[in-house]
Amino acid sequence: MIYTLKIEWDDGEKSIEIGASEDEQTVITDVEVFLDTIDETTRNKSKAMLAKINVKGQIIGKKIPKLKESLLDIFNWARDFEVDSTYRKVTLTIKEDTATVLRTYEIENMFVRDYKETYQNSDQKGGQGDKGGMFELDLTQQENDLKKILVL
Repeated sequence: MIYTLKIEWDDGEKSIEIGASEDEQTVITDVEVFLDTIDETTRNKSKAMLAKINVKGQIIGKKIPKLKESLLDIFNWARDFEVDSTYRKVTLTIKEDTATVLRTYEIENMFVRDYKETYQNSDQKGGQGDKGGMFELDLTQQENDLKKILVL
């Protein structure tokens, strides 16, 4: 699978992209897209749902210098509390190969719920070896915006 993540704000004037270039096609290793019911005791269909995306990938600074900058931009977004830039449009494209798109999700008004980077010495058991580190990005859509999701 090939995953591309694009995060846009300021009416598309600014963006962060991971996986868009040929050398970044293997950076994102896992994705999960789901609709989550806020109240686990829900007995009827409810509007109390959130769209969520979880993205995991490799931090490969030497091989892909642009990735370092993109992940730093995501880190800074995660700690941003400015209303104008906290909520952003996220586009996640999932391809079976370079020519076959399985799904594209465009979700408006997403924010960073959690962002994590993990590093471990390669000589330790379970280390990342030459992979460098790993990142995990949890995104959630602003409540009551489920109609602002386009799935292709």
